[in-house]
Amino acid sequence: MDTSALAKGSTTSVVSIKSLAIVVEVVRYLSLLCMYGGACVVMYGVFVMTPNTLPPYSQSNLVPGLEIPNPPAPVEDATSLTAWSAH
Repeated sequence: MDTSALAKGSTTSVVSIKSLAIVVEVVRYLSLLCMYGGACVVMYGVFVMTPNTLPPYSQSNLVPGLEIPNPPAPVEDATSLTAWSAH
């Protein structure tokens, strides 16, 4: 960097580089917090959620106030599917 420009009072490039470095560091640490926060939420869910507390076995919804449609009915005769695919 040209030191004569700094001697004349031109500090805009130094300020812009420093502010860019601060923005990059803020984004870096926010991303780090989000990553660790997401990992903690997944670990919490692994220990808290069980098949008995989740749909379709549980009558409560994961999101209160949101109606979730029932799953489609299972196929009654699985042998007819295998016979059909053989043709």
